[in-house]
Amino acid sequence: MKRKKGEIHFQARKHSVSGNLSVFIALLNLTVLGALAWTSGLNDGSSGMAAGVVGILVFLSCACGFMIALYSFGGKGIYYTASVAGLLMNGILFAVCLGLYLIGAGI
Repeated sequence: MKRKKGEIHFQARKHSVSGNLSVFIALLNLTVLGALAWTSGLNDGSSGMAAGVVGILVFLSCACGFMIALYSFGGKGIYYTASVAGLLMNGILFAVCLGLYLIGAGI
């Protein structure tokens, strides 16, 4: 069947599940990191060991979210919007967490 001139033809694409998961992980990490910063500010910078452990978990989950976002680029016929957003958000949060730990360690 011949297409008419000017007819729009859409491909059968779908959103990547792992890309959406990486965006969800990044938003969750951003929320937890904001809550940790708020708690630390209320306690004049001495939130305790529990806040440090949660911060390390945020750091590790940023790395996992980054890897999941990289993995989501391997699919065929998907939209890359969520994958790129998850990659950027997790990468930036990872760099922020790394910077905070380096500043805290005095390096």
